[in-house]
Amino acid sequence: MLTFTRRCFERIMIGDDIVIQVDEISRGQVRLSIDAPREMPVDREEIYRLKTKRAAAVIGYVGMTAAERAAMVAQATEAQATDVKE
Repeated sequence: MLTFTRRCFERIMIGDDIVIQVDEISRGQVRLSIDAPREMPVDREEIYRLKTKRAAAVIGYVGMTAAERAAMVAQATEAQATDVKE
């Protein structure tokens, strides 16, 4: 991992197309502006992980047979019932 030290309004370049600028530093938070090509997805880590998890679930679900989907639903229902009891 590469670590940079930047002050407000200083920039970091990633290749020719991506610019990251420090806009504000306040109370332990840093506000960044990111200029990237429209086709380059830019997300906060938690959003990226959520999207990746959902996409994997959809791909897995689509590739399943009807019996596999039914078994998965039954398993999820059983898990929810166990959570309610505890």
